[in-house]
Amino acid sequence: MSSSPMTAAKLHDDLVLLDGGKRWPVPGASMVRVTMSANTDSQELPADGKAVTQLNEATGEVEVKVTMWTPAQWDAYQSLLAHLRRGTKSGPAVFTSTHPEIRGRRIKRLYFVSEEGGGYSPKGGYSATLKFSEKLKEKDKATAVGDAGTITIPGGGASGAGGTPGNWGSGGTTTAAGQASADSMLRSLVAPPVPLTGGNTTATPGFCSASVRVPATAAGVPAAVFGASARATEANANRMGLGRPWQPGVTQVGDMIGFANDPSGYGHLGTVVGFDKKDGMPLVAGNNLVTYRQKGGRFDGAGRPIDRHIDSRGVVRLDQLTTPKSQPTTIIRPGGWGAAPPKPKPRPIGPVAPIPQGMPSQNVQPPAR
Repeated sequence: MSSSPMTAAKLHDDLVLLDGGKRWPVPGASMVRVTMSANTDSQELPADGKAVTQLNEATGEVEVKVTMWTPAQWDAYQSLLAHLRRGTKSGPAVFTSTHPEIRGRRIKRLYFVSEEGGGYSPKGGYSATLKFSEKLKEKDKATAVGDAGTITIPGGGASGAGGTPGNWGSGGTTTAAGQASADSMLRSLVAPPVPLTGGNTTATPGFCSASVRVPATAAGVPAAVFGASARATEANANRMGLGRPWQPGVTQVGDMIGFANDPSGYGHLGTVVGFDKKDGMPLVAGNNLVTYRQKGGRFDGAGRPIDRHIDSRGVVRLDQLTTPKSQPTTIIRPGGWGAAPPKPKPRPIGPVAPIPQGMPSQNVQPPAR
């Protein structure tokens, strides 16, 4: 018994729920069981095996089996149930507890889920089962913290945030398929990178296409859209009717923007997750060398990234990705286009210069030969 962590067995029979300054002891004897469940997404990847992404942190579930032997205990239990059922104006009542099983699992806040009565027997007394779930703190969609650090959407924009009319944004309109794709992309940025072949991951500098493909297919975009490179993806999307030539003012949340004219010859790809509230510039999420550089990534003499360990996933303004050597060429819309989009007069985002041939990529690392 000296090796047992249950050094005070009586504490495990007593469960007290704390609601601010109020104490709500559960009458009788309580047997507490704690389980953890995570919201995960499993995705089969062509040639890359199966990727499992945790969409949020694991949530604790608490089950309490209560046994009572006296009418006084039963009456106290009914008073507790009345409080659990009442909740608050903003939702279910939230409790804390110092019970060893709950405290040992680092669960700080609980809310009531359900109660099931087990009836009475002369031998076993009154019995019932209470269920609680852990209440996690609310998180801002624009900023989330993952293992690799902090992902911040620049300009105060967020998924669904509208741009200023007449600028690069579309005013924030989107479709259900587009919103699902954008939300999936934002979740992927704060989740652990998905392993790929050759020891690479979706966070490895240069793997922009994979970093978009994994969350997009999880959100329902057909896997057939994605090719071996960003440029191949553009070609596939155009054949399937999902791609349109780049035009400012047309972009919506969830659209994927391709740069087929990137000097690398492999293209670049990112997903629009919002618009900068200052000027409506699209905010593009994905694996990009702007984020890589901001995190201290170094380049060789040919302009290729050399620090493979740096997580290159992030959200940047579209004009940060655009250079004289690399301009957006295609808008790929999840779910299709429907009615024909408006046709404003095209204009470049940055100064246009002839594209030198054979130059290193500004956005994507060419694969090793």
